Amino acid sequence: MIRQLPWIVLIASLILSGCAGMGDSVSHFLQSGPFWRAEQADAVRQRARQLETDGDLALALAHWQVVRHIAFGKTDAKQEIARLEKTIAASVQTHFQEGQRALRQNKRQSARDHFLAALRLDPDFQPAREQLNVLWAPFPFMIYRTAKDEDLADVAKAVYGDRSLAFLVAWFNDLPEDATPAPETVLILPKKEKAATDLNAVPDETAQKTTVLATLETARHNLTIDNQLNLARKHVANGRFRQGLDTAEKVVAEAPDHPAARNLAIEARFRLAREHVDQGDFLEALAVLARADESDALSMALKSRVENRLVELAQEHYRNGVKLFINENLKAAIREWEQALACNPNHPKVRENIANARQLIEKIETMP
Repeated sequence: MIRQLPWIVLIASLILSGCAGMGDSVSHFLQSGPFWRAEQADAVRQRARQLETDGDLALALAHWQVVRHIAFGKTDAKQEIARLEKTIAASVQTHFQEGQRALRQNKRQSARDHFLAALRLDPDFQPAREQLNVLWAPFPFMIYRTAKDEDLADVAKAVYGDRSLAFLVAWFNDLPEDATPAPETVLILPKKEKAATDLNAVPDETAQKTTVLATLETARHNLTIDNQLNLARKHVANGRFRQGLDTAEKVVAEAPDHPAARNLAIEARFRLAREHVDQGDFLEALAVLARADESDALSMALKSRVENRLVELAQEHYRNGVKLFINENLKAAIREWEQALACNPNHPKVRENIANARQLIEKIETMP
């Protein structure tokens, strides 16, 4: 042991001198990595509990999800998330039922507040969204959920008291008049009071009925446009630019003067083209930009860049083809020149070179 003492002293002195220089780096490591984030977990937990106490359940849930992400011990976060999700689901149902009760009592503002509260807790809760879309639409609509084996005449009898108004149910929902929808199918109809006064008591041949039907058609058209536009916005916001562009262009086709639809189509087209450019798909980008309006400066600038890049790529493929041709690899040369032609259909030499190479291949293959 005594003989080993000098070695122990030497090693200890080296360790101590090294630690003096390591303090800052160790501190930096602890404060910049997962340890530093984990230290904040308690503060986020406290904030989550306070938000729940204040009644902000959705934001409290979001805080617990952050805790699950950053904390070393995740058990409590998982339990709180499961508990809050259950609480939120129950609260959503409560708000929805209270909203329906308020509607039956003709308390529209109270009903609207409850439906909005349900959507604030769960933005994907469709029953509340349907009520808001229908009840606060430009025309006084109502929704009707079908029962088993219920045909459109049964619906007309239940809603308007007259089976002969099945045509209205069919027309307003794009269904054949003899259809029997599946149970729980959601139908959108003009409200009973409006239909009773403007349709049910009016003969088919009168001008008033035609006027009301025209009003219904306009309202239905506007509602369809709004729904399609909202769907297009959702696609674009979630990075689904192709779907967003297709949907926005359908709206523009139906409503050419709709400024929001036109602007959304312009944005979706530009972002889809940029996505193709970032992926190196210049031909796809050019195909997307081919339908861009000349007044769209950003798309026109991007189109010019894409066209210039395709000219450069065409020249690269052309030179590669020449090298392969010189090395007598004729078929590979043709493939390169075909790619050059795809990038730049106006290339001055490619078509002639392809024809010459094919002639040479034909001569070689027919030689004895």
